Amino acid sequence: MILDSNMKFETKNGNGIVIRKRTLVDIPRNHSLLIEAPVRIGGDIIQVEHIGAFSILPTSGLFRCIDYIGRFTIIAPNVQIGNPQHCPEAISPNPIFGNFDAQWCEGFHTLLDSEEWNLEQKKNIVKRMGKRMGNTYIGNDVWIGYGAIVMRGLKIGNGAIIGAGAVVTRDVEPYTIVGGVPAKVIKKRFSFEDIKKLEELKWWEYGPDILKGVDLLDIDCCIETIQKRIDSGIDKYLCDKFLFDKDKCYLIDKLGDKKEYSF
Repeated sequence: MILDSNMKFETKNGNGIVIRKRTLVDIPRNHSLLIEAPVRIGGDIIQVEHIGAFSILPTSGLFRCIDYIGRFTIIAPNVQIGNPQHCPEAISPNPIFGNFDAQWCEGFHTLLDSEEWNLEQKKNIVKRMGKRMGNTYIGNDVWIGYGAIVMRGLKIGNGAIIGAGAVVTRDVEPYTIVGGVPAKVIKKRFSFEDIKKLEELKWWEYGPDILKGVDLLDIDCCIETIQKRIDSGIDKYLCDKFLFDKDKCYLIDKLGDKKEYSF
């Protein structure tokens, strides 16, 4: 499915998806993409199943095999997430063996004739690769810097920051700053107690207004204010959502009603 910058995804609050440039939404078979409004998408190719509200994707990059991108997450240009992984333990890492990606050159070999062999090889390689064949999970309020590479199958915790040019090969814990090649922990953003409290509060579930008027550089003040506002009964942020399924789009309103959407 192609999304262009002239398309409008109207909600009662405004344009729910801002498209900066032409974007290819690659939806694998039996999957779909759910976007919470509002989101800004820069372009290129995205293969994601969920994008949370107030998140920003850049005008250039590669986003494949991603299960989830949380709310308030920012991804800088030229970031690559979910690049294909290969098995170095096999005699050849080329994906035509085991029928991972052999169709494009099928007239030049007979590998596809051996269906049972292909299935067995694929099963063994997937087992050996383990997590490296899984999908990526990116939490809420994450910042991924310019040109970073996040390998497939990793979990990036809430509030994590990945430095520009980093190559991330391991999970990143919540509110942790990592950088380098391969990426290593630089420091925790806040104290253990503050991180624990932020994970409990889950402020991103309440939308931007929960931080209105707060000194964003005073973490203790932020936590105290968030707690007070939650205790006082501030509503969680309910949003319209757009569901992309094959060649169709559906609008799911705040009450959960679903109807086909034309754009």
